[in-house]
Amino acid sequence: MEFCYTSQADKRRRYPVETIPAILAAAQRGARDLDQRRALVAWMHANNATTAEALHDAARAGIYRQSDRDECDPIQEVSETIAHGGDCDQWAAVIMAGLRVLGFARVYLVTAGDEADPYRHAAVEFFAGGKMWLSDPKADQTGHPFNTRADMPHYPRRQHWRLA
Repeated sequence: MEFCYTSQADKRRRYPVETIPAILAAAQRGARDLDQRRALVAWMHANNATTAEALHDAARAGIYRQSDRDECDPIQEVSETIAHGGDCDQWAAVIMAGLRVLGFARVYLVTAGDEADPYRHAAVEFFAGGKMWLSDPKADQTGHPFNTRADMPHYPRRQHWRLA
């Protein structure tokens, strides 16, 4: 599935009502669908991802693959991302699904951007131990350390979308 936008205005209108639900649904399938969950758990096991930080590091080591078309946001299954790579929102679905597998309940997709494009970047925040933590492993191939705000401070607009 891929969402392509005809303009920034079209993206601002459609991203929250079409793309965000699709990203969250991919994360839910990754944690709940038997085949998706098996692939995710096998990948987590192979990467010793038994904590949120280790999950982040496993995703950070994964392949960053930007969309072929700048005006489009492809949505793919968690198993596809862990096998072949993806961009920030595809890896965010992996992180959200993995956090659910690890037992975290309050998990959020975070979008960040500016007035022109409020949805330039996606990452994950989750609540644990009385505070919020950030997992932003794939702003680029190098990624960023666990609980580090990388590109997000440069973007004045941030929104949170809770994983059901």
